[in-house]
Amino acid sequence: MTNRSLAQPRTVPNTRELRALALAEERFEEIALSHRGGLYTVPSLHGDHTYAVTYTARTEVCSCPDWQFGHTCYHVLTVAVVRAKTGVCSGCGRRSRHRELVEVLEEDHLTFYEGDVVCEACARNYGVG
Repeated sequence: MTNRSLAQPRTVPNTRELRALALAEERFEEIALSHRGGLYTVPSLHGDHTYAVTYTARTEVCSCPDWQFGHTCYHVLTVAVVRAKTGVCSGCGRRSRHRELVEVLEEDHLTFYEGDVVCEACARNYGVG
């Protein structure tokens, strides 16, 4: 058993997963709003670079050097986090956090189908909810 000084800081592994979570937390809205049909613009965690990420049911690709060397980069993992926490509005097609989406009910379905979800702005515009 080793004695560790309380003054000695504990090191946290610098893994791609941890970087992805940090980036998702820091730039969530920006990444979600960049979504255009499976394409995302993802900033670098450090620096001024942005990378094009394609993330669909069939394809995961990033324009960063890490991806080019055959590694799953933290940009792709960040998009996976953003996608898991968002849904696509049936009205405008933008990604919004699940908690900000309104489910269309049976009596609301003049424009949408029951069970569709719309963002708050589209819900107001179409009289849903």
